[in-house]
Amino acid sequence: MNNLRLITSNLIQDLTKLSNEASSIYWVTAFAMKSGVKLVLPTLKEALSRDAELKLLSFT
Repeated sequence: MNNLRLITSNLIQDLTKLSNEASSIYWVTAFAMKSGVKLVLPTLKEALSRDAELKLLSFT
């Protein structure tokens, strides 16, 4: 299943929902703020604990 889409509202809720259902997670972002990373870190740790593939790319 291909879930490539632009998410602009309810970002954290959508990322969490999609990540909880995914076996592979690829995130690309122009920047990452510490406050945002703290919000998504539990979701990413959970994904890794169930052996989901995780790739992150952030431009700074």
